[in-house]
Amino acid sequence: MVIWITGLPGAGKTTIARQLLNTLQSQNLHANLLDGDELRSVLDNPGYDKESRQKLAYVYSGLANLISSQNTIAIVATVAMFDEIREWNRANIDNYLEVFVKVSDDDLLKRNKNNLYSKSNKKSNVYGKDIPIQLPKQPDLIIENSNHSSIDKHVETIVSSFRLANSKGEDTKTLWQA
Repeated sequence: MVIWITGLPGAGKTTIARQLLNTLQSQNLHANLLDGDELRSVLDNPGYDKESRQKLAYVYSGLANLISSQNTIAIVATVAMFDEIREWNRANIDNYLEVFVKVSDDDLLKRNKNNLYSKSNKKSNVYGKDIPIQLPKQPDLIIENSNHSSIDKHVETIVSSFRLANSKGEDTKTLWQA
């Protein structure tokens, strides 16, 4: 299975993904986390223009698909705000779950990860600031992640969605077997 966690920078994707990884591993499930920021440095892709970001997102999708094909849950935490990437994922990845981490502008400003959203920031190519956003049109889950949210509750929501899919007879049998 691939769990694609997307949202704006500072939305809490990585925090939720890390807790999800810990939860799954504590249940003796095979899971890996592919974090966009960490992958960017490993794959040596410093480009922040649209073309570089899209190319990198396809690499993330391919890696996640490879990991999931080996009976491991791939958790991907990335901005990747491109409709074409999410469409590719849905068409090419079996057991794909798209989670959109939604956060208010006020909470983003309060968090202000890496000073991205402040008026004094002169950086360009920032989603939600100077790059148009393609928000997910039909994510499987929307997580409202305010500054007062419980990360454990968000993770529980994601895990419950697997169990719901499994109870409906969808092919997620390998997900719950280590």
